[in-house]
Amino acid sequence: MSIRSIHIDELAIFIKKNNIDNVFLQPEFVSQNASINIHGIFAKDGQQKGVFLTETMPRLKILKAIATPKNMANCQLTFISSAQNPAKRNSEFKNVVEAITLYLDKLPGDVISISFPENWIDFQPFIWKKYKVTTQLTYQLELSESEEILFDNFSTERRKNVNKAEKEELIVKHIEPNKELLEMILGTFKRQRITADERAIDSVLFKTPSSSIISTMTFDINNNPLACNVCLVDSHKATYLFGGYSSENKHEGAGALAMWNSIKKAKERSIEIFDFEGSMIPQIEKYVRGFGGKIVPFYRVNKSSYLVEVLLKTKEKTRF
Repeated sequence: MSIRSIHIDELAIFIKKNNIDNVFLQPEFVSQNASINIHGIFAKDGQQKGVFLTETMPRLKILKAIATPKNMANCQLTFISSAQNPAKRNSEFKNVVEAITLYLDKLPGDVISISFPENWIDFQPFIWKKYKVTTQLTYQLELSESEEILFDNFSTERRKNVNKAEKEELIVKHIEPNKELLEMILGTFKRQRITADERAIDSVLFKTPSSSIISTMTFDINNNPLACNVCLVDSHKATYLFGGYSSENKHEGAGALAMWNSIKKAKERSIEIFDFEGSMIPQIEKYVRGFGGKIVPFYRVNKSSYLVEVLLKTKEKTRF
């Protein structure tokens, strides 16, 4: 099994040939970020069997990191297996992870920090190669449940938020992304002192096909915007990416009402899973926990030299 960098046209052929419905792997989405590196996984006969994404980005201004691409929870590792026997299938997946480990070790960079999809759980090859494997968490809702059950599973606080918003007749609109939405999201990041890449967020909002995005905004009875959220969707999963709230017009239930309506919109589209996209920031984790999702672990691999690790520990304690 071998791995090499591939062009976006090769990605498009692989996606189409294997009917892969992952919004984050669609060429229209990947092409938004010129810094994304596309890596193809090939069998001995030269047939492409898989793909994953990374992005090379600066870290602490002086370091180069090979990392999970911006606005993605993980590297989107996808592998097409033909094995039916469980032992053979496990060996095949182990070989994939071993090949990725060897491949990443050869790439130029000071830091490697990459998260993997939740269905990939065997990271022994990384451990054997002295990588640090850390557990990350997200919350997911199974949308096969009825709206009544989904709502009953909310925390008391979150139900109160939604009920108060509906009682006070807040208005919910599913909108096309616009400047007002972008400014609300960026303003919220700034107030929470979370670093955000404005250009990347702009690309997601305005270059993603409308069929692959759910953007929701709440308004008061005077049509003042209050809160918003944005999800990317495919036929299987809706992934919450961004949220925001107005600094001028506030309502404690506006954000929860927007989220609840995005969840209902995803359910209307027969989407199976609503994913809160990695909930490791404390204030965000506390908020999304209230929507009653199932805790789902996924894993991140990290590697750097000892000196770089010491330097990074002052800024990124959750990684090392």
